[in-house]
Amino acid sequence: MGSTVVAIIPLDARLSDGSQVHLPWAFSRGVGDGLAQLPGVVTATEGTTERASAEAAGRLNEFAVLTGAKLVISGTLVSQRVGAAMTIQIFERGVETPRWEREFLYPQTSLASIEDQVVAAVAEILQSGKASESRRSIDAAAYDDVARGDYFLAQHDIWAGDSARAAYERASARAPRSAFVLGRLARAYAVTLERRGRVGPLGQLAALGEGDALVDRALVADSATADAWTARAIFERVRDPQLYGKAVAAHERAVKAAPRSADVHQEYAITLLRLGRDAAAETQVRQALALERDRAVSLRVLAEVEYLARRYNNACALVNASIGADSYDPLAYALRARVRTHMDEFRDAFSDAETAQRLSGAAWAETLEFYLTAIARDIDAARAESRRLSSAKLKGGTTLGVREAVYFGMGLSAVGNRDKAFDALSRARPRGVELRSALRDPGLDRLRSDPRFSRVGRDDAVSAAETKARQTSVSGTR
Repeated sequence: MGSTVVAIIPLDARLSDGSQVHLPWAFSRGVGDGLAQLPGVVTATEGTTERASAEAAGRLNEFAVLTGAKLVISGTLVSQRVGAAMTIQIFERGVETPRWEREFLYPQTSLASIEDQVVAAVAEILQSGKASESRRSIDAAAYDDVARGDYFLAQHDIWAGDSARAAYERASARAPRSAFVLGRLARAYAVTLERRGRVGPLGQLAALGEGDALVDRALVADSATADAWTARAIFERVRDPQLYGKAVAAHERAVKAAPRSADVHQEYAITLLRLGRDAAAETQVRQALALERDRAVSLRVLAEVEYLARRYNNACALVNASIGADSYDPLAYALRARVRTHMDEFRDAFSDAETAQRLSGAAWAETLEFYLTAIARDIDAARAESRRLSSAKLKGGTTLGVREAVYFGMGLSAVGNRDKAFDALSRARPRGVELRSALRDPGLDRLRSDPRFSRVGRDDAVSAAETKARQTSVSGTR
């Protein structure tokens, strides 16, 4: 007997209060989690929902057909003077009038209660068993803070991690012994640290110390907290950029704790891919996709596996699917830009690079655009841009992020300046696993025969000393 599909259309939100920005996303995610506990019920994934919603263009029954859903949950969310009005409807495919409809006032009715009532209504319509009454271990206010944190943690900009951390800290103040909340807070520290190199006012060493303490507290409360083990793995990537020495072991503990978590497999795949263990990375990312079909970040990582293997058509199809599932991920556009250069689609590649720049605002996006300019446009313009960027980025004592350095090196190579290309690559920080992985980019193929190329990847003497000093300092703070 097959499963019954329920699809959730993101709420039509008209919000004027920034404190409510998380509600449409959080409602869909929370209801989906609750429906997953109903026997014989599955929910359409976010990627499937986004593509079907765009194709259906507001035609509800067509959306149901495209997603294969028997029931569709939709609604509106409107800010009011105090709180927000949330109207939720449940439709059955082929039936014009809703099977169920309710209006809620938030926060008078908590997000947790709204989600539970919607899940209960679906269970009644489908005559399925009930969801667990205790599927949350924290109170309604803490749950709302966690939902807000989860919303920000899912965003791609470099500041979102700090917003997530602030929300999780409020939840932790309400539930100081919750392993679940402590694990989420540790995860926010880890993601923010890897994206920005710091967490709020804390530099790397202090942030590692705080993050380690959060992981320890979470694991004392529950040694099988997958978020805590995944956070520890990310901290180990930051702490030991040379080898990722203890990261794999932490990932293995996370997988053991939550074998059905797509997120756990996804993060493990990233570590394995950076280590050059492509087959193992592919295994993990395919497990993530088996658990959450159309998961955008997993499709992007799988596309990167194909790109590094020079299977550009496969890579392009996968990254297209990733962007279809999440049209706001700058790393996906950056990858598709590089893939398209090898398919002679230079105009589209440059468009993707521009989109990556708009979405990220990161330093690497500027050097990616330069690379695309160098290989696809007026060589005189590329050389002029090369001089401008070199004067700013190749000054004495300047270091570059790994992506920034690699894309800059690729561009400088394309305009025929190998010396400056190797100068750019030598400035990449942190040195180690992430850099060695980035040097596998096919865009650097024209430099591989130069003896200097192999030295870039193995010249880690200074970095090793820095790593040892950092580890000593961190161990002294724990």
